[in-house]
Amino acid sequence: MAKILLAEDDATMVSLLKTLLKMEGFEVVALDVNSDVATAVQREKPDALFMDVHLGGQSGMQILEAIRKNNDLASLRVVMTSGLNVKDECLLRGANAFLLKPFMPDDLILVSRRGIKWQDYRLCDWWLRWPSRFDLSFGRGSSLSWKGDWLTLDE
Repeated sequence: MAKILLAEDDATMVSLLKTLLKMEGFEVVALDVNSDVATAVQREKPDALFMDVHLGGQSGMQILEAIRKNNDLASLRVVMTSGLNVKDECLLRGANAFLLKPFMPDDLILVSRRGIKWQDYRLCDWWLRWPSRFDLSFGRGSSLSWKGDWLTLDE
């Protein structure tokens, strides 16, 4: 099961993200607002980090830069989030993706799936309620389809 680490200071947003991501089969770990994010990343070894740009008393941008400078963490997939459109700055500083709040659940799921290997985990029981053969199109050229026991994202 792929693991996502959440660094977000809004408790409502944390609850929503945890629920949506767990429904999609991810293991989700939410950090305390005052946590040392880089240390938590080393301890938890997530497949991806979702981090708010304005994280309580910390700067998500500075944390992102520190992660990118650390050779042990440099390959971590980082998705930055903010209510302000700072996408270009986040990407320049090393983010893999950016989500502008408020974002749609479909956008969250698509960004979550990118860069994470499907073969790393089996689908959760929630997905097993789907018919044995189906295709879902999300527009923008992305679709989900069954391949044996695995659900794959085609982009």
